[in-house]
Amino acid sequence: MRITERKSQIPRPRLVDKNGNLNVTQIGVRRRAKSYAMDIFLTLVDTKWRYIFLIFVSGFLLSWVVFACFYYCFSQLHGDFDNFIANNKTIVPVPCVENGVDFTTILLFSFETQTTIGYGSRYVRDVCIASIISVMLQSICGAVLQAFLTGIILTKVQKPKRRAQTILFSKIACISTTDSGQYFSIRVGDIQKSPMVDISVRAICVMDKRTTGSTESKFCYEFQFARMKKHEKIHLFWPVTLCHRITPESPFWQLEQTTNLEVIVILEGTSESSGLPDTRTKTA
Repeated sequence: MRITERKSQIPRPRLVDKNGNLNVTQIGVRRRAKSYAMDIFLTLVDTKWRYIFLIFVSGFLLSWVVFACFYYCFSQLHGDFDNFIANNKTIVPVPCVENGVDFTTILLFSFETQTTIGYGSRYVRDVCIASIISVMLQSICGAVLQAFLTGIILTKVQKPKRRAQTILFSKIACISTTDSGQYFSIRVGDIQKSPMVDISVRAICVMDKRTTGSTESKFCYEFQFARMKKHEKIHLFWPVTLCHRITPESPFWQLEQTTNLEVIVILEGTSESSGLPDTRTKTA
């Protein structure tokens, strides 16, 4: 039997979309921006790719330009761009940055320093202690920035969301009657050649809970499948039918056909090829 709703009844928005994305909007949260800033790494990991690339490029460009401004200011204060005349001879002072004749060449020096390219034509001289300290600070800041941004990209690439797309659930969840009773059933399979291991499945039924004198909206009932009673883990070498026996403790007990409910099935496992944990969520 397929769980349906009357067409006249206004459907309630899903808590979880069919593709597994959480369809919940948080409102009225105080200090939201501060909370995101405290966990900036995971916040950036969950950011869209176009913003990640924008942050990656702008972060490096900004660091090169900022330190180039430092070098340029130190060179300007040191008088590297001024020529002196003594005894009818033009004297060029020893510069802070060798061959740093303008902002463009100093910007190139900043880029070469942070990326450790070091072509050799531009380098800092020992006559300017401020430039030496700036080179030290840029080397440290550049290493931290590169590690931070590279870590974000690697973590985002390794997220198992793509692997979860190969875990398929049946489009229809059904309630059937057998000799041993009634069962709520759903079918799941893995189309990837590299199977997942250590797989566990649990489910949540979201529906309105009616009590004496009140109704609690979106009450969550957690339930297990019959297969889980014998085996804590399942294997998806072939499609598997998961069954939940309907008992008086089950949320489906005395269920009316017009009941507005949502069943969220959560499958968790580990990818055999990468060893990364994976979670697949499906609603019915």
